[in-house]
Amino acid sequence: MTKQNMIRFFDMFAGIGGFRAGLERAGGFTCIGHSEIDKHANRA
Repeated sequence: MTKQNMIRFFDMFAGIGGFRAGLERAGGFTCIGHSEIDKHANRA
């Protein structure tokens, strides 16, 4: 899949990134950014 065909998403309330990791492993998705206020979750 080319980069142009990928679905781009912004991960709101990211937590430790479980949703992001699942989409990226499934293929066809790329995260363009995330939002998380918990500094410990953000490090993960």
